[in-house]
Amino acid sequence: MAVDRADLRDLAEETMLAVGARPVAARRIDSPTVCHGVAGLLAITLRFAADTGRAEFERAATDLVRQLVAAFEPESTFGYRNLEPSGGRVDHPGLLDGAAGVALALLAATTAVEPRWDRVLLLS
Repeated sequence: MAVDRADLRDLAEETMLAVGARPVAARRIDSPTVCHGVAGLLAITLRFAADTGRAEFERAATDLVRQLVAAFEPESTFGYRNLEPSGGRVDHPGLLDGAAGVALALLAATTAVEPRWDRVLLLS
């Protein structure tokens, strides 16, 4: 949208639809957090849903919300732990690789108020 090219918009939509069609295990997006994780994919999917109005993105966002809710770890300090490349799980309170980012993505998915925080990710 930033460069006003329909061909790039179409490619982006096709790519995101392909991601949503892949089985969760095949995506290899295992961390619940924003940075390289499910909450990040949710934030992107929500932006695609808002910008395109396509029901496929809304359904994909609903599935991602379910995935994040299932990933909640009540015994952890913040409820969600980042999955590090080493395989370890680490409690972080932050936006990119912590529980705050997960909370913001879930909030964006459950309210009609358009998120502004995703501007830091250049999504809006």
